[in-house]
Amino acid sequence: MFVPNDFPGRRALSRLTGLFLLILLTALPLAAHGDPADFDMKKMFQGDAHISDSKDIVNRYLDQDVAVIDMHMHSGSFDNMGPLGQAFVLNAIPLPLPDEVKRNLARVIADLTRHPFTPFVGIRNECRKAGLSAAVLFSVYTPEAWGVEDNATVIGHLDDARNFYRGQPFFYGFASISQVDWAENEQNALAELDRALSHPKMVGVKLAFAHNVEPLDNPAFDSIYQMAERHDAPVYHHIGSSPLRRFEDFPDEAGRQRYYRSFHPQFVEGTLQRFPRVRFILGHMGFDFNDEDVDGVDEVFRLARTYPNVYLEISAFGSDSHDPDGAVMDEILGKAKEYGLIDRVIYGSDGPGFAGATEKYKDKTFASMTRLGYTVEEVRQVMAGNFLAVTGLDQRSSFKLAPLRAEDTPADDLKPQTNPGHDH
Repeated sequence: MFVPNDFPGRRALSRLTGLFLLILLTALPLAAHGDPADFDMKKMFQGDAHISDSKDIVNRYLDQDVAVIDMHMHSGSFDNMGPLGQAFVLNAIPLPLPDEVKRNLARVIADLTRHPFTPFVGIRNECRKAGLSAAVLFSVYTPEAWGVEDNATVIGHLDDARNFYRGQPFFYGFASISQVDWAENEQNALAELDRALSHPKMVGVKLAFAHNVEPLDNPAFDSIYQMAERHDAPVYHHIGSSPLRRFEDFPDEAGRQRYYRSFHPQFVEGTLQRFPRVRFILGHMGFDFNDEDVDGVDEVFRLARTYPNVYLEISAFGSDSHDPDGAVMDEILGKAKEYGLIDRVIYGSDGPGFAGATEKYKDKTFASMTRLGYTVEEVRQVMAGNFLAVTGLDQRSSFKLAPLRAEDTPADDLKPQTNPGHDH
């Protein structure tokens, strides 16, 4: 197989040769909510391995073309994960291997699958297999949990020459901010966030207080929202428990209460009130990922019905591990329709996950909307339109979404983009 010089996984691929059979047997949760239940080995052998930009993969609903944007993707590597994230991944490898072998295996898989531009198995290719028109890469600052994928790294991906699809940017970004030693580092952290949000493809702020066990109702972090308001950038909050932490992991009631305040939606209400001009995206809908009787879905809907600056993101909880028959997604999308909130529901998967997981989550979401009788216009809102509205991209005169069909694309925009000399 020819491997171009700019192939970002060139070195990783050479390390992969001796471990290939092990990889085929392994289902690694390399996304924030990945789970072996969602692994489909058949996807590694089905269809085209590499999707060229001239190939049409168009999502259809009631015989109409529908653009899809996935607002929740994670790039990164195994080594930039925190200790809890690494332990979660290693414990999920179903093979009796020494820890160091498992670590090397995890590194290889992450180097290949969590880089945006790796041919065949990278994030962009997985998104193309799902027929996406664009996607969002999240910066992350959760050093004890899923680790750090800093703003500079994500901006590097956004500025990469390969970040184009049919003449338009494919990846956009959400910046993030470190909460470590906040009292001492607040000003430096805010200055770094300010720089990141000045980038034209950084269109929002991603926060995960749950992973850092920082209470949502702590006004010390109000300066983050002030910065977001200054840039007219929406703020994404992880709302719902973390798969990396259970209440039993905390030694005392004070620790458990602090953790509860870091993810349950009731504790974000004061922030919504203090910052009515900031658009807040409540990610994961307050779902109880650990089944600990702390579900916040109803509270999230209450907040959305009360505050017009609240948007709802539907990632992760619809995976096979949490929602094998689609009942959870049906309930949530059904309530959104009942409450008149479809114009504030935003699609995301929390990918890339495993081979085919991005496509599978999208397909399950479409299936749920079909069962619920969503109209074509309602589907278009959820799958792309609401994201463009909440980020303000639809108000930019220079913004265009990539054409859904190659026949509508200038020939020069179908040529593959390269990043000369780029090698990992």
